[in-house]
Amino acid sequence: MPVSQELTCNTTGTELDKFAKVIFADNIAPYRSPAYPIVNPSSPSIDDWFRLVQKDGRGGRWTFKKQDYYIARSLRIPYYVMDPDGQEVSEHILVGYVEPAEQGVASPGNWTPATASTDCQKIAAFIVRSQANPFSLNVKTVPNWDARVKVNTFPETWQFRGSPVNIEKSIRVPYSPVDDAGNNVRAVMLLGYEGSGAY
Repeated sequence: MPVSQELTCNTTGTELDKFAKVIFADNIAPYRSPAYPIVNPSSPSIDDWFRLVQKDGRGGRWTFKKQDYYIARSLRIPYYVMDPDGQEVSEHILVGYVEPAEQGVASPGNWTPATASTDCQKIAAFIVRSQANPFSLNVKTVPNWDARVKVNTFPETWQFRGSPVNIEKSIRVPYSPVDDAGNNVRAVMLLGYEGSGAY
């Protein structure tokens, strides 16, 4: 049995808290909580968790609700959930950053504070900032982003490091990265849940 620790999350607060809630409460088997809490892998230190994240810098195409998206880069993030027998089950989230669109964003809001305090904030900030290489601290929200999150419960097959990955459930989240000219543009990221964490 691996050593693990329940993630600490705020359900209200900053935009980053809202994003963490969308990832870890709203879309990973929400009816399991709090009976089957989400826990981070291998170590009580959240900093050790980041060493287990895999990255893929090669572009590719993922499908969401029968629409193809070009993914500029992607992550595969491990986590644990409890199954109905009380055993820890290892699962992964795939995160894909869609090539940004050209149009600008009116009045983008702040998403990534300089300091993330809770474990969920740290993971959410890591996901947001990883859209750029190197990390970007200028990622913004788009107006009413949380009301515009789309959920796909139809299974998909995405590519990661050249291999197919079966996705049980996926979501599309709008956000506003900064382009090479320093302008905020409109884009989306796709998050896909493998296995039992999705239902």
